[in-house]
Amino acid sequence: MTTMAYPSNVTAPLMSLPTLRLAVIVLVSLGCLLGTACAQSETLTETKQTVRKQLSDDEAQSLIDALASGSFDQREQAVETLLQADYSVTKALREAMRASGDAEQTQRIERVLQSLSKRDIQSRIQNFLSGKSDDLDNWPVFKDNFGDSPRSRLAYVDLVRQTPEIIQAIGGQPFQLALAINHRAQRINANRNQLLTMPTRAETLAMLLPVTQDNFPGGAQYDSQMVYVLSFSDVADRLMTDPDLGDGFRKLVTQWIGQSDAIVRSPALTMAARWNLDNALPLARKTLGNATSLSALTRGMQIIAIKGDNDDLRRLRPYLHDASVIVQRFNAGDTRGNVQLRDLAAATIAKRCSVPIVEIGFAQPAEHDELGIVVQELVVPLADLPEPGKIKDADPPATEQPATEPANDTPPGAPKPIAVPRPIPNRVQPPNAVPQAVPRPMIPNPGIPQPALPRDSRYPPQFNRNAVRRAASRALICQRAGELVAERLKDDPVPAKSPPAR
Repeated sequence: MTTMAYPSNVTAPLMSLPTLRLAVIVLVSLGCLLGTACAQSETLTETKQTVRKQLSDDEAQSLIDALASGSFDQREQAVETLLQADYSVTKALREAMRASGDAEQTQRIERVLQSLSKRDIQSRIQNFLSGKSDDLDNWPVFKDNFGDSPRSRLAYVDLVRQTPEIIQAIGGQPFQLALAINHRAQRINANRNQLLTMPTRAETLAMLLPVTQDNFPGGAQYDSQMVYVLSFSDVADRLMTDPDLGDGFRKLVTQWIGQSDAIVRSPALTMAARWNLDNALPLARKTLGNATSLSALTRGMQIIAIKGDNDDLRRLRPYLHDASVIVQRFNAGDTRGNVQLRDLAAATIAKRCSVPIVEIGFAQPAEHDELGIVVQELVVPLADLPEPGKIKDADPPATEQPATEPANDTPPGAPKPIAVPRPIPNRVQPPNAVPQAVPRPMIPNPGIPQPALPRDSRYPPQFNRNAVRRAASRALICQRAGELVAERLKDDPVPAKSPPAR
């Protein structure tokens, strides 16, 4: 073997180059073997740790009772044992928390539930999606409404990941559920105001799922939040037509609308009519009986115009005497006049009797297949001016009261004073305006003098002619609507009465 010679100023290496390469290969191989062994050891350790003890019902109940023990050691030992138990113990823990009257015991149960819910969450989700297990919080509540399918399981996993506070609070104390709902509502509002994002599908389902609970807190604040969640995004519309989740979602929305507060009755009726829910007509009838608000009455009559029957004619007839304004037209050039509640009641009666509304006196059609009656299209025409002795039955002017002529108490021979119109509220009077003896009811530009209208001496000075003429037409329309009701209910007449007080 030939030995390589090195110069005197160069130090010879400790080993040759081939030997060095062989050593590197050996070290790399040993490292790979050690890494594989460590990984297998960790896997075995993890597998060993994930094996949990499954407690019997008696053992679980004994540990739960120990959480309320007066001994500190017994309480801590019970907590440690429950934390090492199988996930199936959560069912007994939730039942105990719902029935517990001990605040400290409830707090300890809640702490154990939170730890068990977070433990091995990823592996439990994978087993849940594959159908191997049902170990997710409150899955039976969701399954009872949306069924058990791959898409429903995937939707529930989104709820568990995005809204865990509501999922964990379902089945617990009412105040815990209320706090969870309030926390999620604040997150939704913050996302809307700061990030300009709408509620997600998971948030919509999570906010609606608590209505299935017997101890559901609810209230006006929750109902107002649900109006926003369901109305101001397309998530609800897509859920209604979802082949797997649509039936369950419709069921929950129907249940919520049926128990919603009267403060959200109008938007609730709007959603019930838009999605054709089963309780739309009963809720509309309830609204006409309670008379909560004008907007709710309007939506209720529109629903009755589509789905009502002869019994609803009795509910509508009292409103033929209600002069409340539901559509007020402020445009100076709009001569159609305001729409009153009795106009809508008369139009609804005509539609329920299969009579076109123009035949009972309206100026134009306003029927609609989905809305029943388009309120903004209701127009009461201007009838001929009645005889002077009958104008006392006319409606008073809706917006402005005309000025009256001053009393003629000037001495004989003195010039008669000029009638100055009374200042109209909320309108600026220019300092150089020319006084008018008879001001126009609506002046587009107060700065431009308007000519006086001719006056008929047979009528009182400066009365609202359009109001008188429209009142005559409205009286005739309501009379004809009342005749339709009497004709339809001639076998069972019911005298008309005043509408319910609001």
